[in-house]
Amino acid sequence: MVIGQRRHSKMAVAIAFGFFFVATVCVPEETKQFINQLNHGSLSIRMNAANNLEKLGLLAIPEIEAALPKAHGEAAFRLPRLLHALVLRETEYFLKPSVISVPEGEIPLHKLIELIIQQTNNHIVISDEIIQTQLMHLSQTTLSFWKVIEEIANQTGCDLCLIQKKPGLALEPQTTKKEWLLSTTSDELIRIVVRRTDPIGSNGAKSTRVILNLAWEPRLRPIAIDMPLSSVLSEGLDGQNIPLINRRGLIEPTPVTGRCWVDLPIQLEHPYTSLNDIDSLRGTINLWIPNFEHNFVFAMKPSFRKKGLRLSQTSELSKVTLADMTGSLDRWEKTDLRDDLFSTFTAYMSAHFETPSVAFESHRNWLRQNTPILLLPDDVCLTPTDHHVISRTDRSVSFRTSFRVPKSFTPENSQINWKLPVGIAQHSISFWLQKK
Repeated sequence: MVIGQRRHSKMAVAIAFGFFFVATVCVPEETKQFINQLNHGSLSIRMNAANNLEKLGLLAIPEIEAALPKAHGEAAFRLPRLLHALVLRETEYFLKPSVISVPEGEIPLHKLIELIIQQTNNHIVISDEIIQTQLMHLSQTTLSFWKVIEEIANQTGCDLCLIQKKPGLALEPQTTKKEWLLSTTSDELIRIVVRRTDPIGSNGAKSTRVILNLAWEPRLRPIAIDMPLSSVLSEGLDGQNIPLINRRGLIEPTPVTGRCWVDLPIQLEHPYTSLNDIDSLRGTINLWIPNFEHNFVFAMKPSFRKKGLRLSQTSELSKVTLADMTGSLDRWEKTDLRDDLFSTFTAYMSAHFETPSVAFESHRNWLRQNTPILLLPDDVCLTPTDHHVISRTDRSVSFRTSFRVPKSFTPENSQINWKLPVGIAQHSISFWLQKK
C-alpha cells in the first residue's frame, strides 16, 4: 500500500503541471533496490521485487531502462518483460475514459473542480460569475468526466461552452439554448452534438450543411481526426434515409491547437432546413492519440577531429527503443561561425514507429512541437535555435535540430533529451444523435 500511495502522490504532482512524463528525478529511491533484488537467492524476495516494480508503474520505467544494459542473471530475463508490461499498461490509460471518485454527500464546487483536475488531468475554465462555494450533490460517487461536467452544468444552471483558448472547455452562465439532439457514443471519451444547420441554396431547396461539434477530454491530444463519410447515416421524421452529397472520402478537420474540440461539417441532399426535420444521425469518428510521453536520452560518444574536416560523427549506439517507439540520434556536427564566442551544434534525429500511422501522412508537423534540449556537462540546458522536419514516411519522421553553443563546446559528456510519445493508437468511436 505504501508504494501505491507514493505513486499516487507523485502522479498528482505530475498532473498538476500537465505532464504524463516522469523524469528521472522523480523515481523513488527504493527502485534500484527492487531491481537489485531481482537476482536475490530467495524466490519470494525476487517475486516481491517484481511486484513492487509493477506497482510503481511509470515511476519505475526510467530506472529500469538505465539498468537494462548491465542487467544479468534473472534481472536480464525479467526487466525487458516488465518494461514492456508497464509501457503497455500505461499507454492503455489514454484510451480509457477518465473516472472521478467523489465523497458521498455535498461537496463545494471548487473542491469538485480540484478533484477533477487531480484525478483526470482534465482542465476546465470556470467563469468568474459562477459561485465557486456553492454545494454540489452528485447522483453517484463514481462518474465519468463528461457526466460530472454535465452534472455541474445542470445544477449550477451553466452552459458547457467550447472556447478557442486552452483548454477549450469552459462553464459559463446559461445564455444559449439546449442542443436539439441527444448524443450517445460507444464510449465516454468524446462528446458530440449538432452545433447548427445551414440551408444551402434558395430556401434550403438544394441541401443542408450540418455542423457537428466533436469534443474530447482535454487531457487527450489527438494528432489526427477524421469521420468516414461512408459511416454517416441520417434519417428524417418519417424514417426515410436522408442522402449525403458525397459518401466518398473523409471529413478531416483543420489542425487542432490549444483546444479540445473541432467542428465537422457534413452536407445532406434533402431540403431539410432545421433540426426539427432530422430524427437521427449516426456515424463513426476515428482519433489518432499519442500515448504517454517519455524522455529519450541520447548520450554523445567521444569525437575525433581530423585535419581539414568539420567536427562530425555518426552515432551507432545513440538509439533507445521503448515498446513500439524508437528514438535515435543519427549524427551530429559542429560548425564554427564568424562569431568569436559561439558555434552551431546540429543534431540529426529520428523517431520510428513499428506500425504505419495516418499521423505521419497528415500535413501537420505535430511532432515538431516536441523539441529536444541539449544538456551540457555543467548542467546547463540549451533549447534549439531551430527544429525542422527533413523527411517523413508512414511510420517515421526525421529532424534537423540546431543549438547555439559556446566556441569551446565539445560533445563529450553532453546529452540530448527528447520527449516523445510512446506509440500512437487509433481509436474508433461510434456515435448516434437522436432527437430528445
